[in-house]
Amino acid sequence: MDFIKNNWKKLLIGILLILLIGAAVYYFYQKQQTTEAALQEAKILTEQQVKDMNVLQNELQISKQNAELLSKAINKAQTNQVQPVTHITVQAPTIKQASADVVERINKKDDTLPPAALEKTDRTSVVPQPENTEYQVGVYKINLQKDHRVKVGATLLDDKIYETVGYEQNRLESLVHFQGTDLKGATVTWTAAQW
Repeated sequence: MDFIKNNWKKLLIGILLILLIGAAVYYFYQKQQTTEAALQEAKILTEQQVKDMNVLQNELQISKQNAELLSKAINKAQTNQVQPVTHITVQAPTIKQASADVVERINKKDDTLPPAALEKTDRTSVVPQPENTEYQVGVYKINLQKDHRVKVGATLLDDKIYETVGYEQNRLESLVHFQGTDLKGATVTWTAAQW
């Protein structure tokens, strides 16, 4: 209790800084969520596009690592090792129009579609199924690896409070410790085991 009485100003400043940092993180998080919502809309990919990792990266706006994983998954799908989450048969003048109709219906959350087609995922691709004479398209739902994380918090060390901002990518995490505007230290950790 004496610590709080003796350091109430420092504690108040620390709490206000944490709230300010939290508000900034919330703002950027909301902005990122809006961008992510636009990226989650279904897209049509042709058979040629799904074979090119650069096209996958650019069309779906994903990292190289995610494009490589997606390319492997698409290869499995094309060799019938993995099936789309659902097939949708559409009456349309062309397969291209059938694909466009399905994309529009998915993006509008048309409840006449199978629930699997409307499931929320990081990306959704609609791929014409070329072996079918009736216009059937496959819907693939894609969940990406989340490669980057920003963290905020506080560190208590030797009766002093430090505001902490961190960044994590894959297994590497770095933290920077501040007291007010003064940089007081940094921490780098490596995830040695995960499950």
